[in-house]
Amino acid sequence: MAQLILNHLTKDFGGKGADRVRPAVSDVSLALRKQGFLALLGPSGCGKTTVLRMIAGFEQPTDGSIELGERRLSDATRVLPPEKHNMAMVFQSYALWPHMTVAENVGYPLKVRGISG
Repeated sequence: MAQLILNHLTKDFGGKGADRVRPAVSDVSLALRKQGFLALLGPSGCGKTTVLRMIAGFEQPTDGSIELGERRLSDATRVLPPEKHNMAMVFQSYALWPHMTVAENVGYPLKVRGISG
């Protein structure tokens, strides 16, 4: 797996100027080493889900960029569609399969790709 890099990632859901609301994510930078593991922790409303949605390609950054190895996945001018990100995301609720265990839900994206544990 290639290195994931978030470079000054910002996401606003508001307008411009005086109408601008507080950013959901503000100037987040990190480099996750190859085969690394990352946990995002924080209170409700701090931007964890927004960061994950941008990494997965469901949201476009207002500023900054997301790179996976040598590929730019998204920035303020363009975002590759989610299917081109080669990412998997298991949602907190509503999108879980009720007939599967927690482990089966988490492992499903790997199963689809033919990767065994």
